[in-house]
Amino acid sequence: MAETSQAQEAACNRCHENPGTLDLRGAERVCPQCFCAYVGNKTIKRMEQMQRETRNSGSKLPTRPQRYLLALSCGGTGASTALLNLLHDNLARQQAPQPAKGGKGGKGGGQRVRFEIVVAWVDCDLSRAPADETAAAETRAGTEADAAWQRYKARYPAFAFHRIPLSSALSLPTGSIDWSALPPLNTEGGLAPHEQLADLLYARLATPSSRADVQRLLVRHLLMDAALREGCDVLLLGTSTTALAELTLAETAKGRGFSLPWQINDGSFQLPSFASYLSSSGPDQSTSEETTAATDATASNNSRLSIYHPLRELFRSELQTYITLTSPPLTDLLPRSSTIVSPGTKAAVVSHKDLSIDEVMLRYFAEVEANYPSVVANVVRTTGKLERPQGGSADNSTRQCGLCGIVLDEAGDERWRGELGEQAPDVEERRGRLCYGCDRSVNG
Repeated sequence: MAETSQAQEAACNRCHENPGTLDLRGAERVCPQCFCAYVGNKTIKRMEQMQRETRNSGSKLPTRPQRYLLALSCGGTGASTALLNLLHDNLARQQAPQPAKGGKGGKGGGQRVRFEIVVAWVDCDLSRAPADETAAAETRAGTEADAAWQRYKARYPAFAFHRIPLSSALSLPTGSIDWSALPPLNTEGGLAPHEQLADLLYARLATPSSRADVQRLLVRHLLMDAALREGCDVLLLGTSTTALAELTLAETAKGRGFSLPWQINDGSFQLPSFASYLSSSGPDQSTSEETTAATDATASNNSRLSIYHPLRELFRSELQTYITLTSPPLTDLLPRSSTIVSPGTKAAVVSHKDLSIDEVMLRYFAEVEANYPSVVANVVRTTGKLERPQGGSADNSTRQCGLCGIVLDEAGDERWRGELGEQAPDVEERRGRLCYGCDRSVNG
């Protein structure tokens, strides 16, 4: 008992002042303050590397703060919430008055602000019409997500928040998604956009994996579109090491392994453009020459977007510990329905036919991270060594998948298909091109 008491009271291995109450990757016992500092340093180092890589030209700092779109998940595992708070604290330190030389008072103002943040959340609730952002909060039908959204805005008033309904994917600029490659929308009976998209996801896609996959890709398109509309230099995704490992295995299982260098690694992403399919690509089927010219101009002006994962060197368990240590805890922001998975706890046995591939990977890596964290990190590091093959451009739509927008690996897709046989006649009539993974999600 005495030895146990002494171990609990042992000083932090980093600051040597406070009691070390938390394990840090099994190698150190640290205090909460040093643990939060560790998470913050890992994130800010990735941000500094990103700023160097995305700097327009020269070795000097940019003349204006870079503008970032941070993708927020009001729920999920809390990783994007942790990223939001880390960047908020970093901006506060940049703006804080700097101590004057000699220790006399402080300077007016702080460092030059390196970046500014725009926060975007894609609301995936298709059970009702999108909430009117202009209406008073008390007049809207309240849900847990609505309440969480208001808490985020109240806690971070300095940031601009944008709530994007998933149904707005139907009104994305022509060329973002080749709708001719997807099942036709149900436009009969005057269905609202959210009802049309719900019908597409839940009535025309056969499995939970297909629905989750297509929905994730639509969210990605909406975030990239929001980043362009807000004039952002970079899209920031709050994806941890664990989440990247899950995505790696999930995408490989779906037959979209070729896309891993674009989806997992940081860097510039070639935005899709399907102007050649303009006559059938959008729900409105606009075919005017003016619209075509405008689409081509947009594609040439905004053909690339930088996408980065600042939390890629942090495990999910570390971020979930971090959100409980802030003051006040970030867990207060999350709705009760958030899908936090505690490391080391085995999930209840359920029928796998009711789970998507992404959910299976989430459960699998919850246990792997607890017992073999180095395996999780090695999956991501190995994927990070993959190079992006050259090919595809904004005006070469035949080289990009009509749904995920990744450059097509035509020879690889044929090998994946193997002996599956010819496509159904209704699929052959569609003009769009899909990679093997998207083809399996859309057409089964």
